Amino acid sequence: MTKRNGRSRAAAPAGRGKPSDAQQPGDQPPATRSRLTKVVAGLGSLMLLALGALFSGVGSATADWLVGIVSPSAESSPPAAPTPTPTTPREELTIAVETFLGETGANFALAAPTGTDGLALRLRSGDIEKPWQAFLDSNRGAQVGFLKISLVLTGHRQPGITITNVRIEKVRDEPRLEGTHLKLYTAGEVESILLTANLDEVRPKLRDGGVDYFPEKQVELQGGEQQSLVIRVTAGRRLYRWAFAVDYVDDKGDKHTVYVDRAGRLSPSVSAIPLAELFMLTGQAPKYGASWVENLGSGFTLKRP
Repeated sequence: MTKRNGRSRAAAPAGRGKPSDAQQPGDQPPATRSRLTKVVAGLGSLMLLALGALFSGVGSATADWLVGIVSPSAESSPPAAPTPTPTTPREELTIAVETFLGETGANFALAAPTGTDGLALRLRSGDIEKPWQAFLDSNRGAQVGFLKISLVLTGHRQPGITITNVRIEKVRDEPRLEGTHLKLYTAGEVESILLTANLDEVRPKLRDGGVDYFPEKQVELQGGEQQSLVIRVTAGRRLYRWAFAVDYVDDKGDKHTVYVDRAGRLSPSVSAIPLAELFMLTGQAPKYGASWVENLGSGFTLKRP
């Protein structure tokens, strides 16, 4: 390596001639100088555009974009990773409830006697609310004597849960409804039911042929598995309101209890269920203020004493 005018340069490779007088050592070739001149001029123009955009109101975003092009050290930031949407884990257990109101052999009772008022006219014409639950709710009524209820329990977790008990949690009992009796049309025998429960008992239990069903039997539910319980609930002495209590053990061995209203909603305590959402059944009264019998076609006929 040789030095000249304070600069150093690599020695020419063997076999090449000395630099000409038109191109001094350390100078750039004309083509290179021309390209550099254009690049510098272009960079200067972009800088002027960036400054002009910044002061002329085009906006800082435009200026930042231009400066980012000019500055070789500016690196574009990688796009931010999308924020994952939190998902709520599905409950361990759901219960579908179906109440079979107004089936063969059923009777209804209303709190108030009905003889000549607007409801009597609608009973005669058959122009009454349906389904039956809406009619009973709007007229403070209940089915008499018995009520068939289906509970379909579905597990949603692996390895699963174990149902250890299904109980009736009585919330209130009142005098039987004695205002109006509605006898529905009978077309056949009442079908047999798997389980029974008697609300006149202090602590009603689900029984199968007179034998307690729980806790002797337990129901294991894996994810997606279902178990149906059809229960015939009876009442004689009072009007009862209740919810079903379901006890279960999860896969960690922890015990839980949920309370089921007539719509199948689960609550952590029975007191959280509104009174209007509880199941309701009344016993048969010895006498009613008015009695109606459903016609074969449509409507009801007032039964004379």
